[in-house]
Amino acid sequence: WVVRQRLVDCIRFHQSLRQQRPTLQLAQLRAENMLAHFAQRWGRSDLEDAIVERGFATVEDFLATARSFYLYDKAHPDTEPLILQPTTADDPQTRPGL
Repeated sequence: WVVRQRLVDCIRFHQSLRQQRPTLQLAQLRAENMLAHFAQRWGRSDLEDAIVERGFATVEDFLATARSFYLYDKAHPDTEPLILQPTTADDPQTRPGL
């Protein structure tokens, strides 16, 4: 549920942003600023490893996806980073619904 609500919030944020700044292009966001933001956000100096651990093949793949969330994340620093873990039926910590 938290993931779904965060995505809805992000979509609403971008809709509002587009109304306020119709000429804004996400492709123009600077990669080095995005990478610095997420390194700090995740508390990681080994950003490439952190990106791979999150399921991205390359930094470029990550940036292509992160562009849609970067501005929302910067505007909402009080939200916890979402880290999704695979669930297993044997592990009560990751069993669905917990």
